[in-house]
Amino acid sequence: ENKEKKQQIFADVMNGDHQASWNRLRLMLVGKGRVGKTATVRSLLGQRFNPNCESTIGASVLEARSSSRKHTGWIQMDGDPEMDFSSQFAYRILIKGKSKEKD
Repeated sequence: ENKEKKQQIFADVMNGDHQASWNRLRLMLVGKGRVGKTATVRSLLGQRFNPNCESTIGASVLEARSSSRKHTGWIQMDGDPEMDFSSQFAYRILIKGKSKEKD
């Protein structure tokens, strides 16, 4: 019963006219080897500079998210089911709608 209620709330939010930010972006870095593309990505993820980092062969793809607009760092996602974008998006819409109702 509780699961069905949550699914209905999720569907209502996703099918409504509400808006919220995704807190994600697509970023492609292109350039010559050993110029700092991987170091830039590591920095965005809050990881330390590694002078011994091996060159990326071909391409590297990863997913990351920001927890809020105020959060300046990015969090790398490793297939964690709790990091589902659709659920987080629906939650932000729901919370934003509730805060508008209080106003």
